Amino acid sequence: MLKKVLTLSVVLFCVLTLQAQESEEQTINHMEIATIMYYDGKYDKALEELRLAKDSHTRIEWDKYHNMRGLIFLKNENYHSSIDAFKEAIIATRKKVYEPPVEDKPQREYLFRVFSGKKEVKEPVVKKPVFDPEKLRKDQIEEIYIYLSQAYYKAEEYINAVHALDAAGEKGRASASLFTLRAECYWKAGQHGSAIDALSRGAKLFPEDETLLKQKFYYFAPHITADLFEKGSFYDEKYLKEAAEMHRRNGALAHALYLNSMMKDKEEKTKQKVAIYIGKGEFEKIIGLKDALDRYGLLQNDNMRYALAYSYYMVKEYESAEAHLKKIEDDELFSKATVIRKNIEKCRNNSLECL
Repeated sequence: MLKKVLTLSVVLFCVLTLQAQESEEQTINHMEIATIMYYDGKYDKALEELRLAKDSHTRIEWDKYHNMRGLIFLKNENYHSSIDAFKEAIIATRKKVYEPPVEDKPQREYLFRVFSGKKEVKEPVVKKPVFDPEKLRKDQIEEIYIYLSQAYYKAEEYINAVHALDAAGEKGRASASLFTLRAECYWKAGQHGSAIDALSRGAKLFPEDETLLKQKFYYFAPHITADLFEKGSFYDEKYLKEAAEMHRRNGALAHALYLNSMMKDKEEKTKQKVAIYIGKGEFEKIIGLKDALDRYGLLQNDNMRYALAYSYYMVKEYESAEAHLKKIEDDELFSKATVIRKNIEKCRNNSLECL
C-alpha cells in the first residue's frame, strides 16, 4: 500500500511539474515576437512588442531589448534614436550577469524512461567548451559597436563612426570593407591623410582585396580631377560645375560652394547648391531655395522634391514635409517617403520620439 501511495505521489508531482512547464511555455514572449516582427520587416509591430515586453513585469534581457530597438531605428532611418539605443545596449551588456547554459535533457523524455522501465542509454562524453562570460561580454559589446558605427555614419557623425569602429576591437578590423568604411568616414570629415592611412592599414591585413587599392586610387583621382577642372574653369567657365561637383564629392563643401557661387546657369547652380547644403546639414538653406526650385521646374524631379521634403522634416515643419512627400512617384523614393511619414506620425503622437 505504501509503495502505491509513493508511486502515486511521484506521478502527481511529475504531472504538476509538467503542467507548470506547459503554463510557462504558453506565456507570451514579447521579445521573441519582436525579433520575428523585425526580421519580417514589420518594424512598428516589433517596437510595440518591445514596449509590451518592457511593461510585462517579466524578466527582460535589457541588452537584447536596447539592441533590438537600435536595429529597428536604424532601419527606420531614425539614426539619432538608433545611436541612443545602441549606447544603452552597451551599458546593459556591461552590467549583464552571464549564466552557464543549462543542458538538462527534456523532462518528458526522462519521465518516459522512469515509468516505462527502459534503461537509460549512456551517450558518448563530449568535451564541453569552457564557459567564459567575459569573452561573451566582449564579443557582444564589439558587435554592438559595429552597429553603432553604422548609425553614426548614417547620421553623418563621421569621426564618431570611426571611434565606434575602433571600440569594436577585433570585430572592427575583421574585414576589408570595415577599413573602407573607416576611410570613407575620415574622407567625408575632411581628414584625407587619415583616410589614406586607413586604406593602407587595411591593405596590409587584406592584401588580396582589390577594393582598398581601388578606393585609394579613387581618392587620389577626385583630388587631381577637381584641381584640373578648377584650373580649366579659369579659361572656360563651363568647367565650374564639374570643379564644384568634384570638390563636393571630396568633402570640400565650403570650396565647392565658393565655386558654385560663380556659376551662371541658374538651374544647374540651384541643383548643385541643394546637394552641397545637404552635405553640410544646412536644411533651412534648402528650404530657402524653394522658390528657385519651383521657378526652374526642378520640383518635377523627385530627387529634388524629396530633398526639400526631407529638409522640412528635419526642421520639424511636418505639414510642408508631408505635402511634398505625397507627390513623390519614384518607387525607391516613395518607400523612403513612407518611412518619413511614419516617423512624422510618431513625432506628432509623442514629441519625445523626435528629440
